[in-house]
Amino acid sequence: MRRTGIASGLLAAVVCWVALLSLLSPASSTNSAKVVPAADGSRCIIKFIDKSNFSAKATPGQVTLRMDLLDGAGKPIVNLKDTDFTVVEENLPGRVTAFRGPQSQVINVILVIDVSGSMSQDNRIEGARKSAKTVIDVLKVDRDRIAIIPFWDSFSVLRPLETLTAGNRNAALSLVDSLTPRGGTRIGPPTLEGLTLYKQQAPDGAKMVLVMTDGEDPSFANHIKEIEKLADEIGAQVHTIGFGTEVGPQARLALEEVARGSSGQYQHAPTNEELARIFNARVQETINECTLVYDSPYPQPDGLPRKVRLEVKTPNGVLTGGFTYQVGPILGGRSSPAAWATTTGAAPVASGVFSVFMSVILF
Repeated sequence: MRRTGIASGLLAAVVCWVALLSLLSPASSTNSAKVVPAADGSRCIIKFIDKSNFSAKATPGQVTLRMDLLDGAGKPIVNLKDTDFTVVEENLPGRVTAFRGPQSQVINVILVIDVSGSMSQDNRIEGARKSAKTVIDVLKVDRDRIAIIPFWDSFSVLRPLETLTAGNRNAALSLVDSLTPRGGTRIGPPTLEGLTLYKQQAPDGAKMVLVMTDGEDPSFANHIKEIEKLADEIGAQVHTIGFGTEVGPQARLALEEVARGSSGQYQHAPTNEELARIFNARVQETINECTLVYDSPYPQPDGLPRKVRLEVKTPNGVLTGGFTYQVGPILGGRSSPAAWATTTGAAPVASGVFSVFMSVILF
């Protein structure tokens, strides 16, 4: 009787603890990755872990990796195929379903550009126009997509998210030339609007939002968590840029937090020339990425850390990389393995909150 009472008390405590963790844990926690260079300097750099399709009925457990596969000279390794990749999640194999190299990578870019009154100083508005045109110039016509959202006290979707074509390219450049300084600075709503465009259209390929501002927005901090949550939900990176000499410490911290929480980067551009260089670099590095899609052997979101090992067979040998990710709130135990993943004879991982505490109770 006493044993039963203790067990009941422990079980109740576990349930309460798990419930608390479920409330505190985000829909998907921060991802981490590591780089293991080969002897000749070749390396696999996992840059972004997209779980936006993980819980979709049509694609249970789908994970998309964006990565750099570079040789010893730092150049992209080409002519790889999906059969060159092996994924092991915990102790079970993942199922690779697609691979895209740099030659076939699709890029989606949403430019969120500050056109507040201060952009008239030091000819900053011309720097913004030049930078936006730089992005248009490097995108592939009939494949890549671009949207343009200028903001001030308000914002407008100057160009919706559409494929860049030979026919509409000049129109896109003309829209950039029409950018005119006015009003104040409000960054949060246009950034969320850019992410919402991705949510509504669900385009294939890499998704990024480039946010540039030259000023302060005290209300921006109120939107940070919402931006991070939406970016994670749709599998998009948010890169932020502080432009000019008037971006104060608080504004910089907010921009850094948004980028960090959305798997992006923050950079400061003191001049027009540096702004154009950063815009170009953000897009060019994505163009040179590879994309690998695989099915997780544990297809239900369970909130627990998943350790993943990636191996890539290249002409110069086998590259290895590793990363950890989580998806969903903590529910108490590891997801049941997919039937296709257990045919190899490997035993599924029996880890999780309940597995640990049940062993204590039964002991």
